[in-house]
Amino acid sequence: MTNRIRKIVENIKNLYKGRLFPDEPMSLHTTMKVGGNAELFAEPEDVFSLALVISECKKNSVDFFILGGGSNLIVSDEGFCGVVVSMNAFSSIKFENGIVICGSGVETSRAVEFFAQNGISGMESFAGLPGTCGGACYMNARCYSNDISSKIEFVEYLDLENFDENSYKFLEKHIKMYHNNKDCGSTLHKWSESEYIEKPIITSREKMFLDLLLPKYKYIARDGNTNKLFLYID
Repeated sequence: MTNRIRKIVENIKNLYKGRLFPDEPMSLHTTMKVGGNAELFAEPEDVFSLALVISECKKNSVDFFILGGGSNLIVSDEGFCGVVVSMNAFSSIKFENGIVICGSGVETSRAVEFFAQNGISGMESFAGLPGTCGGACYMNARCYSNDISSKIEFVEYLDLENFDENSYKFLEKHIKMYHNNKDCGSTLHKWSESEYIEKPIITSREKMFLDLLLPKYKYIARDGNTNKLFLYID
C-alpha cells in the first residue's frame, strides 16, 4: 500500500462505514476471474461513505474505479494502482405505489425476477443479462431490440463538486445514454395497469429469452470466449 492510499484510509477511518481491503485480488470480483490486486478495495455501506472515499481520492489525486457486477471487465495482471469502489452494498430494490426503485448494486437478474414476482412486464428480455442495474444504466444495456434507457425515467446521483463531510445530497440527473443519446427523464416512473400481467405469462417469457441465451452460454463455457468487447483497466 502506497503512502497516498494510507493517507486516504487515515483520513476516512473515523467517518467511513463499510469494508476496506488492501491489496485485494480483482480476480475475485470479475466474471472472467482474472486480474491482479487493487491497492485498495472499498465497499461503502451508505451514500455518505461512498461520497467520502471518492472525495478523498480526488483530493489526493488517486485513481479510482467504480465497480458494479464485474462483467465486461478485464483487469490487468499487474492490478490497479488506485482504489476500486464496489457498489455491492447498494443492493436494495423496492416497489412502492407503483414505483420500482433499484439500487445500483442490484444484479440485473434479480431485478428481472423482482418484476416478475410483482406481476410487472417489460423486463423479460433482460433475463440472463449479467452485471448490475447501475452498470446496465451506465452502458445502456440492450437485449433483443430492447434497451434499458427505454425503461428508465429517474436517476439519482451524487454531486461531489462541493461535497463536505457534514452533508450530501441526491440530485436528479439528466443523462444521455451511450447508444442512442436518449435523454433520461427526471420523474419517477409509475407502471400503468396495462403493464401488469399474470406471473405465469411473465415467467414463461423469461424462460423463452433464457432458452435463446443458453446455446451461447454453453459456447462460452466450452471455449472461454465471451464474444464481447470489454473495458480494460490497469
